[in-house]
Parts: sequence; C-alpha cells; structure tokens
Amino acid sequence: GSAGVGQVWKAAMEAAKRAGNNLNRQAMVDKSIELESRAQNELAQAERVRAELSVIMEKRLQLALYTPNSALSSQDASQLLDGMNVPDTRTIADLVQLRKTISSEIDALEKVEASYYLKCDERIEAEQEFQRTTEALRQAKINADSALMAEKRARQALKAAQELVGSTRAALDDQNAVFSETEAEFLQSVEEAEKLGHALERRQERVRKALRRKEEAMLRGDYTTTTGSSDGVVTTIIDSGVVPGPATMEQPTSVPGTSIPGKATATATAPAATGTSSSSTAADEMYMLADDDEDYYDYDYDETCDADDIECNMRQLEELRNRENVLLAENARLESRGRRLQSRASKLRARADFVERRE
Repeated sequence: GSAGVGQVWKAAMEAAKRAGNNLNRQAMVDKSIELESRAQNELAQAERVRAELSVIMEKRLQLALYTPNSALSSQDASQLLDGMNVPDTRTIADLVQLRKTISSEIDALEKVEASYYLKCDERIEAEQEFQRTTEALRQAKINADSALMAEKRARQALKAAQELVGSTRAALDDQNAVFSETEAEFLQSVEEAEKLGHALERRQERVRKALRRKEEAMLRGDYTTTTGSSDGVVTTIIDSGVVPGPATMEQPTSVPGTSIPGKATATATAPAATGTSSSSTAADEMYMLADDDEDYYDYDYDETCDADDIECNMRQLEELRNRENVLLAENARLESRGRRLQSRASKLRARADFVERRE
C-alpha cells in the first residue's frame, strides 16, 4: 500500500516537472519569435533608410557637379565617375590638349585632400601649443609683476626680493623665447593650411569641370579610343563619327534637375613646366602638385551660373550633406539594433532546443 502511494507521488512529481519544463520552453520560443519579428522590422527600416540615403546622395552629387566651387571631394568624384558607366578614356581633343584621364585627376585630388587634412591637424596642434605658451607667458608676466610688488613691500628683505625678481625675469625671458618660436610655427602652419586650402579648391574645381566634360561627352556620344598596331601606327576610332575641335565644345542646351542651361566654350593650352627647389617644404610641394598644369583645365569654362543659382545650390548641398549624415547615423543605429535582436533570438532558440533535447 505505502509503496503504491510512493510510486503515484513520484509519477505526479515527474509529470509536474515536465509540465513546468514545457511551459518554460514555450515561453522561450515565444520570446524568440517576438525578438526575430522585431529584428526583421528594424532591418527593414534600415533598408528603407539606405534607399533614402542613396537618393539623397545621388541628388547631392549631381548638384555638386553643376555648382562651381562646391568643394567636390575625391570620394564624390569617384562616385560620379562610376555612375557615368563609361570608359575613362581620352578623346582626340584630350590627346591633342594633353589632358589626363579623370581617374588620374581624382588620384591627384585625393593626395591634396590628405595633405590638407593632415596640415589642418598640425595647425590645431600648433594652435593648442600656442594657447598653452600664451597662458604660460601671461602667468610669467604676473609672476614678474608680483615680484616687483614684493620688492616694494619688503624693503627689509631687499636682497631676497631682488633675487626673486632676477629669477622671474629670467623665466620671463625664457618664456618669451619659447613664445616667439611657437608663434612663428603657428603662423607658418596657418599660412600653409590656407595655401593648401586654396590649392584644394582649385583641384576640386578641375575635377568637377573634367567630370562635367565627361558627362557632356557622354550625352553627345563623342567617345574615342586609341589603339596601337604592330607597326607602331596609332589608330583612333571616333564612336560618334564627329571629331570635336580642340578649342571648342558645345554643351546640351539644358540639364534636367539643375539651373545650369546654356553653352560653354573652352580653350586649353599645353601644361607649363614647373619645378621645385631643394628648400621647398612638403606643403609647397603639395601646393605645386595641386597647381601643376594650371592651364590644363582652368581655361574659361562658361557654365552660365549666376550668383543666385550658385548660392541656392550651395544651400541645397549643405542641406543634402546634413541629411546624408543623419541617415548614415540612423542606418547604423537600426542595423546594430537589428543584429542585437537577432542574437538574442538565436540564443533563446538554442536554449529552447536544449530543453527539448534534455527531455
């Protein structure tokens, strides 16, 4: 009788334990499903943000292409060139006028950008050091003034006060010397940063104008390729059947989505020889790199942009850049959150499977 009751009690306890395990497993499965659903929603929202980001970036790049002095970066220029989906080859006019490929111009722009940003960092460090030495100089002057006042107040300790004055004046002289050195370094870094800044602007404009010509050539179909032969004779094939003049090219009468209609006439001259002396600094060398072949793309290129159009385009560019940054941050946040939710869902699913196998 007692043995039978014990068996019944044991069976009841095991049944209750299994029921509890089933409830825990079902709860974990339900939580896993919920987390997976939330993760999919977050990732779908991130995909929508990326789509909007792509539209904003495309609109900004086109606006930058048609806006003079729009500070076109090398990354933006590469995206524009890739988006044209045409071979980066030189036309007959390019060969005659010794023009380089767009890719080489973008590479040169990238080097100038890197030097400019490095020099900006150096300028910030120099400015901080200049501020520290300025504060130290101010403190040294205060100390010198205090020493002079101490001399007047402590006539009984004239000798000690005079020694204090001598030491503080020496410190002042030393600090003045350090201040002069840091001031000269700071002013030099400011000058070099400004020089590289101007060079960067010119290089950006050259690349932007080159991309404009590439797009216009794409719209006209004036593409040429140059091939070599076994006997050394160069054969040139003109796809459109029209050889553009080396000094004059016509643009389309209007470009959709921009305020840059009209016609442009361009003349180019052969690049002028440049050289550097042995005493040139790295900043001067990069400045000369930015200005090499200055006549190469900097001839009169009338884009028929009035001041109001340029100002309007600049405002739109700034708004689009700000929107890009917001969308990039939002996309990163949503993707990170989606990955965390997927990880939690996977862990809960694994725990549920473990409970099921253990039973």
